[in-house]
Amino acid sequence: METPIANPYTGAKKLQLNDGWSFRCMTDEECEAAYHRLMEERLMWAYWPQHGDNSTLEHWMAVATNPETFPMAFLYNGELVGFSQNFPAYYMSRCMAVNPVMFRKFFPLGPAGFWNASAWALNELDCVSLLGYTPVRNRHITVMLKNIGYNVIGKIPGFVYYARLKRYDDVYVSIATRESLLQTKEKRHENLQ
Repeated sequence: METPIANPYTGAKKLQLNDGWSFRCMTDEECEAAYHRLMEERLMWAYWPQHGDNSTLEHWMAVATNPETFPMAFLYNGELVGFSQNFPAYYMSRCMAVNPVMFRKFFPLGPAGFWNASAWALNELDCVSLLGYTPVRNRHITVMLKNIGYNVIGKIPGFVYYARLKRYDDVYVSIATRESLLQTKEKRHENLQ
């Protein structure tokens, strides 16, 4: 029998979410609806650049319903405003890779939504850090991530294929921890409501 590895953050003080925000696992129906909404809003190329507008519902659902994936609904005042497909960054790791997106009309809620979603994931999921990959061309996302507590730790050349542009692109790798989110909230509290 294997001995479980202790999580050093078990019992740690939870990060306080802002009013109005809640998060949960998406249903299969919500995952399917999210796919259609990303296609309708022409956001799939940005969310899944390697597939872009050629993405299929079957492939989307295979990823969303994979037991390793945690499709997380972002709710603001009870309304679905975005989501993230989260999964372990590496086998036997407590680092979770995150891939968040806000629906178009909720873009202004992006910084607050992503900060609160990150805080919720660190509070409720079996992870101690969050890992993000952002294509270099999406500089606005990298700036936002830095502003909410993610630290850019490197750049990987040719990491992502942009189907729309028919070329490979570099990505920035960023990481967030409970401490980095807390420090950011203390400094930038008014922007994360």
